Amino acid sequence: MRTSILILISFTILLSSYFSEATIINAKKANVRRGPGLNQKVMFVYRTNAPLEILGEDGKWLQVKDFEDEVGWVSRKVVDIEKRGAIVKVANANVRKGPGLKHPVVFLAGYGVAFEVINAENEWFQIKHEDGDIGWIEETLVFSPQNVASSQDGATLSSPNP
Repeated sequence: MRTSILILISFTILLSSYFSEATIINAKKANVRRGPGLNQKVMFVYRTNAPLEILGEDGKWLQVKDFEDEVGWVSRKVVDIEKRGAIVKVANANVRKGPGLKHPVVFLAGYGVAFEVINAENEWFQIKHEDGDIGWIEETLVFSPQNVASSQDGATLSSPNP
């Protein structure tokens, strides 16, 4: 019995080290703090749909990393791990009517503009801005972490749809 419990604990720890989690901000604004807790200093503020990679957790708080590799803590109350986000990482990105360069540009998105990913096709994301604008953007133009399980050598084992 004791051996079974130790094996189960070891397996759980091993699995958690192979799973990269992602989330998005689902509030208008979210304070990013130096540590877990309301008594911690606010470092900066994220806006709706900002995608984040989850690095750790402490009770009701998540340690997260953003597209500029900034690390901080956010409350679990302001995130949604069921959704996927994308944030523009170039000066200006063409957002198109469909997935591909042959489709017309419907609007431009500047550096740091965040979207909810609502669909994916090949190397394109269908995105939705908080103001309702919808279009398609090339995957290479955005930071968009997702929940992915990987092996020790970094190969992807499974990848849920966005």
